[in-house]
Amino acid sequence: MSESNNSEQRLSGVIPLRDIQQKFKQHIEELLSAEKAHLPKMPAPPKPRLPRKPKAIRELETQVEQLLEERALPHLRKLKETVKKKVTGAMLELQTRTDYYTNVAEWLEHKQKMLSEADETSIYRWDTKGKYKIYYLTRPNAGKQITDNNPYVNFVDIEEFDLATEIYPTFEHPPVWDYSEYAILFFTPVFKEAFGQADVFISQIQADNERMWEEGQGKRIPPVAAEKEPDLHKLKEEIREYAKTLDFPCMGVTKLDRRHTAAKVDDELAYDTLIVLGHEMPLSNVLKIPGPSFAAFTSYRDGGHNVHKVADFIRSKGYRCLARTSADGGIKYVPHAINAGMGNYSTQGICITPEVGTRPRFVCITLDAELPLDEPRDYNIEEFCARCRSCQKVCPADAIPKDEKRFRGTLKRQTNHTRCWEYMAIQYECGLCVRICPFSILGYEQCMRALPQYYMYNLHRNEIDAELLRSSWKLEESTNG
Repeated sequence: MSESNNSEQRLSGVIPLRDIQQKFKQHIEELLSAEKAHLPKMPAPPKPRLPRKPKAIRELETQVEQLLEERALPHLRKLKETVKKKVTGAMLELQTRTDYYTNVAEWLEHKQKMLSEADETSIYRWDTKGKYKIYYLTRPNAGKQITDNNPYVNFVDIEEFDLATEIYPTFEHPPVWDYSEYAILFFTPVFKEAFGQADVFISQIQADNERMWEEGQGKRIPPVAAEKEPDLHKLKEEIREYAKTLDFPCMGVTKLDRRHTAAKVDDELAYDTLIVLGHEMPLSNVLKIPGPSFAAFTSYRDGGHNVHKVADFIRSKGYRCLARTSADGGIKYVPHAINAGMGNYSTQGICITPEVGTRPRFVCITLDAELPLDEPRDYNIEEFCARCRSCQKVCPADAIPKDEKRFRGTLKRQTNHTRCWEYMAIQYECGLCVRICPFSILGYEQCMRALPQYYMYNLHRNEIDAELLRSSWKLEESTNG
């Protein structure tokens, strides 16, 4: 230990070192004062005086100060106070709402919750409505496995298909022109001339769509019977028979594949089991094409109205469900009809069914019952279409392609819907592809007879009808006649 530290300790044992230093300072100041005591004290120098302003200037300054006090300063004080409040409010909002690390922590927690409720089949969607504006995950995509393993879907690359449908999901068809003007200038006079009233189709279609939207968004909740039908096989057949009485000749059950749905309806599609129903466009109306036939409007109106009746029938059996109408652009019906074994793809990309060919307009119902599923089936329709191509040849808009091309990971004939919609908007309706299709006019059995006989072995039947295969087309035609 140094000598200075020892002396400090000795002194600090008697008098604190801080007091000694203070007394030493006072002693020095007293000595200095004594040295200066004999000197004379001089008065402080006078402050400089500014020249006095002229009276007129002083009066003008006074008037200016009064004007500022009366008019300008109150406004400036109020403006300053307003700015201060806004700045304070903005600071508080920034402190409470834009804490980056807090938002990141909340997002990660939200992400973990989404991942726990999803699986590898779930689809990523852009989130334009939520809090984070990043993405959201759909519930597990129950129909993915059915589509991926459907032998009648020509996949080239399933990963490419997943990516394309995820980034560019199904969208509702854009409105063609201004709908209100279109209805007033065209629909109204045409419907009035044909039926004597202008809103014979439009009002009913709009009412059924409104009900669909309200039920899907939970604004309108239909009653459901307390007791459930326990036999799901029986329930399925009861639904099928009831639907036939409402002009739904074909029905299939599959799982919803959300790659074929629009992002905007994800919340409205709460159930995974999907019933697809085909409503028949009247053949008598189709035969009027290319003149005004109203065939599609008849099916849009009656199919959209009757699907709600089928949904109410399901609710009477104790199961919750939601109906989707024909005019709904939020879900692609054709891929689900193919998955449900209702038919096969046609040249123009729609589903041809053995019952009514290209004349069905599809609707669907999602429900919370695990009904027995229907499997995809080969009806040999694609083989006939490959030899026919009548729809492609007759299309006035040149919208139906002749050859298959790669599209979103699949090999298909992708109809150019832009050309199709343009032509229908100008010509009111078209339907030539339906009118020319042999499946719609002649029927399924006659179309199959037109194929070489060995192709008939490809038909998916529960039992092989040997007599049907051996008999000639002319013999059966004469027998039926």
